[in-house]
Amino acid sequence: PKFAGVSLRHLVTGKDTGGRLSLHHVWVDPGCSIGDHAHAGQVEIHDVLAGTGSCTLEGVVIPYAPGSMAIMPSDKVHCVDAGDEGLLLLATFSPPLV
Repeated sequence: PKFAGVSLRHLVTGKDTGGRLSLHHVWVDPGCSIGDHAHAGQVEIHDVLAGTGSCTLEGVVIPYAPGSMAIMPSDKVHCVDAGDEGLLLLATFSPPLV
């Protein structure tokens, strides 16, 4: 990933799903961020697995804690900020990221 303190692990790729979707573990180090970005033509769903933080979707702040979920519509600007303990997301993309 292009953001410092962020790592991505591909769990299921488009090749596995006939080009329909992909799933990824996204780890954001404590105090780090995935800065403002959008996914052209892709819907992204975040399921928070561990840690805390927030997601800002077009100016609306969504608190993140285990069990939280948020949907990023395609082409909508969003960012993710990890709290003091870091943040682990299961991110689903349709169409797939990879």
